[in-house]
Amino acid sequence: MLYKQEACDNVDTATVMILLTDLVTKSNIYLEKNNSKKAFLLKKAAVYVTRILRVFGVIEGNQEYGFDSEEQASSATDPKDIIRPYVNALVDFRKQVRQLSKDAGAAKGDLLKSSDTLRDDVMPALGVKITDDGEFGYLFDDPSTLLRERHERLAAEESTRKAKQASSLARKEKDLQKWISASETPSALIERKYKIKMESFDQPIPDSDSTGTALSGNAKKSIKKEWTAQETLHSKYLDELATKPNFIQALEAEIAQLKTEM
Repeated sequence: MLYKQEACDNVDTATVMILLTDLVTKSNIYLEKNNSKKAFLLKKAAVYVTRILRVFGVIEGNQEYGFDSEEQASSATDPKDIIRPYVNALVDFRKQVRQLSKDAGAAKGDLLKSSDTLRDDVMPALGVKITDDGEFGYLFDDPSTLLRERHERLAAEESTRKAKQASSLARKEKDLQKWISASETPSALIERKYKIKMESFDQPIPDSDSTGTALSGNAKKSIKKEWTAQETLHSKYLDELATKPNFIQALEAEIAQLKTEM
């Protein structure tokens, strides 16, 4: 059974809580994305989470699932004061998970993701905002307010992500065009632009191009200048090609991937 192996190992109690959090998250996703919901399935998950939390002493009472609402209703104590110790324990646990993730090697990404899921998905729906900075680790607020803040934050993050991708795409497309231009030999460049054939820089420039059009003195100076510039660029292209034979194809693939993600 899920959690049994972890629950029998006191050292791995943290994993039990992470798995429970994952179950709650998946239940919330099921509620949001399914118009036709199976109440029995949700109840089964709620009963199971309640039973596991009761084993750990988080929940008291004989209710089938959830906290003892009758006991809370009959008390004059603020419900927030009742759940405060549990929230404190949960927030402290999350801090420990975040700290462990810094030294967890390859697993730290999963630990941080679980920690952030608790902060961003689970607790806001319960009216609890967890903060990583500041004097207090959490505060109570209306769930709708917290969920709206979460939506706005995600929208801002998505906007930032797309802006970064657009910038990266523009940079890579510029690089690709630069390398494609650099792949042309000086001889090919001069023939394409000026319609004359030159095999070397020292070769005399003809007085007219292949169509019979005369080449002015300024045109001849431009030809020499462009030959020198293209020779430098083409040399860099050849050096890059020698160490990375498929670098053009790799750059094209990166550009295609960025366009797909955008």
